[in-house]
Amino acid sequence: MVKRKAHLVKMPAGQTEELEPPEVRVEVEPRPPMDLPRSVEFSYSKGVFLQRLVLQTIMVMLVVVLLSSFFLDIKPLYSAIILGILGVYMVISSISPFLTSHTLTPEKLVLRQGWYFKTTIPVEDIESVETTDEPGKVGVKFSITYRKVYVTTSKFGLVKIILKEPTRFPMVMGKRAEEVIIDVEDRLRFVEVLNGFIQHRDAPILASPIQWS
Repeated sequence: MVKRKAHLVKMPAGQTEELEPPEVRVEVEPRPPMDLPRSVEFSYSKGVFLQRLVLQTIMVMLVVVLLSSFFLDIKPLYSAIILGILGVYMVISSISPFLTSHTLTPEKLVLRQGWYFKTTIPVEDIESVETTDEPGKVGVKFSITYRKVYVTTSKFGLVKIILKEPTRFPMVMGKRAEEVIIDVEDRLRFVEVLNGFIQHRDAPILASPIQWS
């Protein structure tokens, strides 16, 4: 609560006059417009993981046959350990990507690829975003020639995110990048929403006057 203080000024003949205090303006933190969502999930292509899951399933079946008594005749405990390791690997590398997606909020962009990759980019660090059809890499990779990081599962539906300054990505061998290339299934919607957050971030902060009573 703001207390009102009287300002006294010397007047002739010992009289005083109360002056109104100056108007005070307080900066108000802007909130996302009503037409912009608070959080949006954007799915990426899952085709490569479906192919990987089919191949790994066939591989596990072959391993089961090899571990059976008809071939290697390995003890049941060892067989269980080997199959357990293969099962965990299959879940993390092929099944978990079906359970994750990219998340976009007014404050940050969270990129995920399964349970094995996650990185966060503050929206305030993003200079611009645009669709791109340039040839790219598939996977979580980086470009040695250019300062680019790829978090992709497809060569189509790519989006280029340009950062304000080079940023280090610990989960990509600590490489510094100025651009991040991702793929999303609805890339036009992704660009629209992220541009809305960027424009809202760059909008001037309005000042709200305090009314004295």
